[in-house]
Amino acid sequence: MGYAPAFRRARAVRLVAVADPNRDRCRAVAPDTPGFDSAGALIAGSEAEAIVVATPVERHVEVAAEVAAAGLTSLVEKPPASSAEEAARLLELEPSPSIAFNRRFDGALRELRDRVPPAGPVDLQLVFDRRGTWGSYSGDDPLLLDTGPHAFDLVRWLAGSDVARLRARESRHGASIELELGKGRGTAQIEIRTNRPYREVAEVRSNGSLVGRHAVGGALQGVLARLGRATESPLVPSLTRQLDAFAASVRGERGHGVGTAGDGVAVMAAVDAARASASGAGDWQPIPVLA
Repeated sequence: MGYAPAFRRARAVRLVAVADPNRDRCRAVAPDTPGFDSAGALIAGSEAEAIVVATPVERHVEVAAEVAAAGLTSLVEKPPASSAEEAARLLELEPSPSIAFNRRFDGALRELRDRVPPAGPVDLQLVFDRRGTWGSYSGDDPLLLDTGPHAFDLVRWLAGSDVARLRARESRHGASIELELGKGRGTAQIEIRTNRPYREVAEVRSNGSLVGRHAVGGALQGVLARLGRATESPLVPSLTRQLDAFAASVRGERGHGVGTAGDGVAVMAAVDAARASASGAGDWQPIPVLA
């Protein structure tokens, strides 16, 4: 689990308790940390000041509501919910939960974002390759629900724009998604493939010229993983920075960059549109704005 080493590295937070109905998982993740069998028991029996919600997706909103009712702030893992309608319930909570879009805290992606022109059309190309899906979430469309939230948030965050409409096609081993950004901001293309070694690519162009490109993973990392020589998850550094930024948001600081509940709703609206398009003839689907 990426959060365990991230908590050890983070400077602004300390892991004081973990919860899982299976106490063996608590001991496996954090053997020297008090474990509980539910979020409610953790809140009542620990000194926690904020909660990371990394349950199966169908319980994200329920647990976030329980945390808010106790007067605490939660960092809800993506996807924030199973649908945009469900995610909209997060907007009603106080304190408002944050959403864990950890790729926003990848150093190289932040440098790429800083190079993106603040105005005018851009073209984004994103590639997500892996063997199968992450397998962390449940749902009737594990491909779009698994990787879609990562991809759609990266598009919105890199371009600084909402998505106006999209069309998607699913195949046996992946999905292709075309997006049009709002207010003439440009276009994006997302390729998700589940039959290749882990690799992620983000490329941005403006007026036909390359603005920047970021890539991680590839065949070599896949070989090392199969040989048992792979290092810890490549997500740990970004998870660590995200935890420190979340702590800053809980303290009321500005400019922390953590995803908001509104970001979560927008991303799930894109996931819903991709579902509708992929289940039909790949038609363009508008992205509704949920109040």
